[in-house]
Amino acid sequence: MFTLLIGACDQQGRPIQEFGLDKLSKGISTEGDVRTVMGQPDTVRDEPDGSRTLEYPKGPAGHRTWFFTIGKDGKLID
Repeated sequence: MFTLLIGACDQQGRPIQEFGLDKLSKGISTEGDVRTVMGQPDTVRDEPDGSRTLEYPKGPAGHRTWFFTIGKDGKLID
């Protein structure tokens, strides 16, 4: 599974701005914030630890898939 970390930087050290990802912050943004930026997820998984994973396949045939993990407190973890 490939997970992109929110707050990550591109190869030049700049915040990722694609899809408005620069508006999301770990520990601050909520699941609602992620859905506002990314839209309705293709898949939502309830994890054994109580967190939720939102999956967003993008590009042709889901060539690039974004995963967002929301903690039990409703805040963005990854």
